[in-house]
Amino acid sequence: MVVQMRYWKSYLVASFLLLILIGQNYTAVGQTSSIADHIVINEVDTNPPGDDSKMPIQWVELYNPTSDPINIGGWSIGATTGLKSYYTISTGTIIPSQQFLSYNYGPLWFPHIGAVVQLKDSNGTIIDQTPPLTDQADDGNSWQRAYDGYNTDSQSDWVFKVATPSSSNGKMTSAATSSQPTVSLSTDKTSYNFGDTVNISGQVSKLTYSNTGYPQQVNLMVSGPSVFQKTFTLYPGNNLQFATTMKLDQVLGFGDGKYTITATYGGAQTSTIFTLGATAFVPPPQTAQITITVDTDKPTYTISQPITLQGNVSQIIPLKAVTYKLYDPRKTWSLKEPYFLTLKEDLLRLIPTNNI
Repeated sequence: MVVQMRYWKSYLVASFLLLILIGQNYTAVGQTSSIADHIVINEVDTNPPGDDSKMPIQWVELYNPTSDPINIGGWSIGATTGLKSYYTISTGTIIPSQQFLSYNYGPLWFPHIGAVVQLKDSNGTIIDQTPPLTDQADDGNSWQRAYDGYNTDSQSDWVFKVATPSSSNGKMTSAATSSQPTVSLSTDKTSYNFGDTVNISGQVSKLTYSNTGYPQQVNLMVSGPSVFQKTFTLYPGNNLQFATTMKLDQVLGFGDGKYTITATYGGAQTSTIFTLGATAFVPPPQTAQITITVDTDKPTYTISQPITLQGNVSQIIPLKAVTYKLYDPRKTWSLKEPYFLTLKEDLLRLIPTNNI
């Protein structure tokens, strides 16, 4: 009996330890599930300061998030749009675990609008690629993963902020995954006409900072018809709110159609939609036509007999008089504004001449 009890105690202890180990292993996998298990494109600057049409200044940063060194010799980096130029990495190049390698190439390695950057192995298999990236700022900002190796196959993996070539974008921790910020976004209207101004506003749930201590920016991307893309970056205030405006002019590239505004902040993402179209023509309201009637006291007269005129108007126009002209059918004479007339002919035509 003692032996059996010891056996069961040993069995229970072993089972308990096994459950602990399984639980620990599951937790570890859960914590790292949003970090890639392969070489990634960690950061891209498609429009750095300077003239990238003449100099090879555009650059890409690769990162190895795995626990082993990886040989990337013969791999290539290029874009699926623009000139589609590919740079081939030298044979024997190795990225150690948790390390970075940056490459410059060009000129015009990547387009500034809608660049999809790909990393392929020596067999042409796509290892990693970015979402469409647009950078028309020609400044020191770059597109980069929110954290080194962060990969959920979503646009929200990427943020547009101060470039950090060949260095960390920030490490993702368990605290970061459990307390990621949220972001809300709205516009003042859902439909606009050309010439209108869109008022964009939103709020984040908390302020986030990079590893270097700088506050992170909200990245706004506006996409629409004919591959239209426009980006804004702005800091949320101490009240956690942010706001900006956007003028909807055709000279700025806007056209009829539906537009999506996407806000990204600290790994969180949301979007809203508005439509843009020309103002429908609304004819001006028609005012009632003013009518006027005029008559004489008799239908026929004899020579030297006076004529009495009388008439009515449908509406009074302040300070405007009714004027008349008396025409001779033979066009030998005419008389304006006759209030009392003596006939000289037997055929005359009386016409009111107000322009009403």
